[in-house]
Amino acid sequence: MIHILKITTSLALSAGLMITSTQVPYNQVNRVQVDVNGTSRTYFTSKDQVGELLEEIGVKVGPQDELNVALTDQLHQTDHIMIEKARNVSVMADGLLYERVTQADNVAALLKEMNLSRGEHDRLSSELTAPVTEGMKLILSRVRIMEQTKVIPVAYGQTRVQTADLPKGEEKVERSGQMGQRISTRRMVYVDGQLTGEEILSDYVESLPVAETILVGTKEPVVVKKTVAVEKKPVVKVRKAPEVKKPVAKKVSTTDTDSDSDKNWKTFTLSFYTNLPSENGGYTITATGESLRYGMVASNYYSLGKKIYLSGWGTFTVKDRGGSNFYSSTRLDVFIPRRSGESNSTYLARVNNMGLKEVKGYVK
Repeated sequence: MIHILKITTSLALSAGLMITSTQVPYNQVNRVQVDVNGTSRTYFTSKDQVGELLEEIGVKVGPQDELNVALTDQLHQTDHIMIEKARNVSVMADGLLYERVTQADNVAALLKEMNLSRGEHDRLSSELTAPVTEGMKLILSRVRIMEQTKVIPVAYGQTRVQTADLPKGEEKVERSGQMGQRISTRRMVYVDGQLTGEEILSDYVESLPVAETILVGTKEPVVVKKTVAVEKKPVVKVRKAPEVKKPVAKKVSTTDTDSDSDKNWKTFTLSFYTNLPSENGGYTITATGESLRYGMVASNYYSLGKKIYLSGWGTFTVKDRGGSNFYSSTRLDVFIPRRSGESNSTYLARVNNMGLKEVKGYVK
């Protein structure tokens, strides 16, 4: 508001007196420049104090706002008022949402004010030099980049070689198979703990698998015919007695169709093992690359896939190889699965406590 000065002329008409003119202010007018967050305007006012002027022009000063003068200062003592109004911002970082009133000029100053550091790979929704504005929403995403190397087993194959050195139907492991190894290295990108990207850096076979060699017998069994010498005796003629017919008894078959006499029964010595890597050369799979499961046994004597019946246990399949003590035809290592909720130590102790067992059985 502009207030006009009132001028009063006082005339004194008397002998020997001079005529004088006096300027009397009706109300003092102040010219003030006001800057709010860098935006400047000039005002003319008759108000006396800074706070009165700001109320007159509608500028509210909050508890977080900064002024270069006090609200009670007299306007005739200053012609420039600078106000830095605090800004309401929200910052999302480390899984938390921060609501804040700040005087920070830019994003970098805001993060410093909040004691939030930005890592080498972390991502910001705004540049560090961006000005902080009213209602700004800033997101700081934590980024972790790591390289992961895995050793992946490569299953070996099987070679079957016929030989006349073994009887027909018999098989023998001439050379045990060996697993190969593949090395795979990948770069993993995690944003706020979630995997968002994956890149293969290298993938190669470090060692090739060695195939298992099985000898398969082709030798036919030798049949030996026995010759029985018959001693000739002198013929004595005997007069035949009258023939009397006797009742003929029916022949009853004594063949037992359920007999196991045709099976080659033997006594097997059983030991037991888990799927823990410590018991399997660092692996959790069989020599054929399959996941271990009940019904599998390890043997270095029988070919993979051979089925063996164990009395009271059922039929098992050779799917794995064992140590040097499993080259016998009667030595088997039986896989025992883990019980639900069982820890590694409890699982290992339970299986080891099963000891050795002798069980009758035969090869199918």
